[in-house]
Amino acid sequence: MDMMLRIGELVLKCMLIVSLFFIIPYIVGCLPVIRWKWQKPGVASAIVFGTVLLWGIFLLIALPCTLWWGKFKGLLVLVAMAWGLCAAASLMLLKQELLAPLRALVQRMRQPALLPIMVLACMLVMTAVPVFLEHQDADDATYVALVTGVVQTDTLYGHSPYTGASLDQDGARRPWRVGWQRILAPFPLLVACYAKMSGLHPAIMSHTVLPGVLIPLAFMVYSLLARTFFPDPEDHWIFLLIMCTALAFGGFSAWSTGSFLLLRIWQGKALLAAIFLPLLFLLLVQEQAQGLRGEHWCALTAVTMAAVMTTIMTSVFVPLLLAAFCLWQIWRTRRFGQSLILALAGSPAMAQGIAYHILK
Repeated sequence: MDMMLRIGELVLKCMLIVSLFFIIPYIVGCLPVIRWKWQKPGVASAIVFGTVLLWGIFLLIALPCTLWWGKFKGLLVLVAMAWGLCAAASLMLLKQELLAPLRALVQRMRQPALLPIMVLACMLVMTAVPVFLEHQDADDATYVALVTGVVQTDTLYGHSPYTGASLDQDGARRPWRVGWQRILAPFPLLVACYAKMSGLHPAIMSHTVLPGVLIPLAFMVYSLLARTFFPDPEDHWIFLLIMCTALAFGGFSAWSTGSFLLLRIWQGKALLAAIFLPLLFLLLVQEQAQGLRGEHWCALTAVTMAAVMTTIMTSVFVPLLLAAFCLWQIWRTRRFGQSLILALAGSPAMAQGIAYHILK
C-alpha cells in the first residue's frame, strides 16, 4: 500500500511539473503567437513565449510583494491566480485554435528521419546528465539556500541564506538586507513558487526539475533561431546538431554558455546567457528583416521583462545588445525615430540598472 501511495504521489508531482512548465505556458503562449503574431505558430514558439509572459507577470507581482507585503503564501496565491486567469483567457479566446500547433507537430512526427532522431537523442542525453547525476560547487549557498529559506519561513527574503538568521530581528521588515539584486531580479522567488506548487523540496526543484525543463526550453529557442536563419527544414536539424556539439564541449570554461546551460541552469544568469539573449537576438534579427512592427516591439518588451526577472546582469547585457542593433539600424536606414522606439523595448532592463545603482 505504501508503495502504491508513493507511486501515485510521484505520478501526481510529475503531472504538476509538466503542467507548470509545458501545458500552461503552451496555452498562454498560443495567444501571442497565434493572435498577436509574435512568432510563427508552433508548439516550441508557444511554450517559449508563454513562459516569457508568465515570468514577466511574475516580475510585476513579486516586486511589490517583496517590498511591502513580505509573505510568501500571499505571493504564491497572487501568482497562481494571475497565471490561471491568463490560461483561462487564452482558452476562451482561442478554443479550437489551440490544437492547430499540436496537430502540425503530430503530422511532422509521422515522417521520422535520421537527423531529428539524432538531435533528439543528443538533447535527451544532455538533459539527463544534470537531472540524474550530482553536481556540486555551484553557489548553492546563495541560490538554493535562498529559495529554501523562502519556502520554509514563509517570508520574502526575511532570512540570511548563509546562516539562516532572521534579517528582521528588530521587527521592521528590511528585505534589502539580502541584496537589492535579489529584489530587483526575483528569480529565487519564482523557483520557490514552482517548488511549492509542485510539492517538491527547493533543492530537488533546482537540481533535478529545472535542468529537465529549462534545457529543452533552451533548445526550443535554438529551434526558433534555426527556423529564422535556414529556410530548409533539414538545415534546422543540422544547426541543432551543431548546437548540441558546441554545448556538449563547452566545458573549456566555467563561464561558457555550455557550462551555464548544462551544469547550473537553475541560476538566473545561466538563463540569461542560454535562453533570453539568444531569444532577444532572434527578435532583433526578425525586426531588421521585417521592419519594426507593434507585435515585434511588444515581444521584445515582454522578453526583456522576463530576462529582468532572472538576474541583475540583464541591466547590462540587454541594453548593450539593443544599443548595438539600434546603432546598426541608424547607420543603415538613417531613421532615428524607429531606433528610439526599439530602444524603449529595453526600458525594463535600464530601469532595473538605474534602480540598482541608486539603491545599493
